[in-house]
Amino acid sequence: MGQGWLPSASYNLWSLSDSRVGQEFWFCDMKRGFNKVRHKEPQVKALLEDNKHQRIGKLAQGGVYEFYQNPQLLSQSEGVEKVAAILKLNQEPDEVQERIIGILNNYCKEPILVDKQIIQLSKGDEGFPSPIIIEEGNYSFNLYAPTDCTFKQTDGTIHILDFKTGKSDFDRRQAYVYLLAASYLYPQQPSVASFYNLETCLASDI
Repeated sequence: MGQGWLPSASYNLWSLSDSRVGQEFWFCDMKRGFNKVRHKEPQVKALLEDNKHQRIGKLAQGGVYEFYQNPQLLSQSEGVEKVAAILKLNQEPDEVQERIIGILNNYCKEPILVDKQIIQLSKGDEGFPSPIIIEEGNYSFNLYAPTDCTFKQTDGTIHILDFKTGKSDFDRRQAYVYLLAASYLYPQQPSVASFYNLETCLASDI
């Protein structure tokens, strides 16, 4: 029988994760990771490209954004086609085009952001967000909580809404992170978080 996996040990591994005494100034604790990545650049490049599901999510977000920017498109017979052109759907695979068209049609039938007091709405291509500095006693860390949409309800409550597509689950842990972020960004106002699936038109409980 072949030998199973065993952990590795060597001076090289040790030296990459712990600097020599007196040479700490030159030490980078991420060097080991960078060295490994450089040897796997083709695989890493593939990981950085959106898969089908991620692409659908970003395009769906972009469609909602365009309808919000141009609400007159919601009542136009060619509104969906115009948003599809803005999103350059003709450059996407057939399945992606079909699902995004379905999402755009769904949103036209139920434009859930109409008349909402929008504070922030993501376009879907903003990239890595700026961190929120969380401080608890003597401990602090950066919290990253990119949100799809934030609006103010009529009673002043801050509502963070996350859009889903496909069979994505509503994960309460994500909502907890949003609520933590809101407690720092809007400390004087109550906040809630919820999810809405743009394909099934199902909403979570708040």
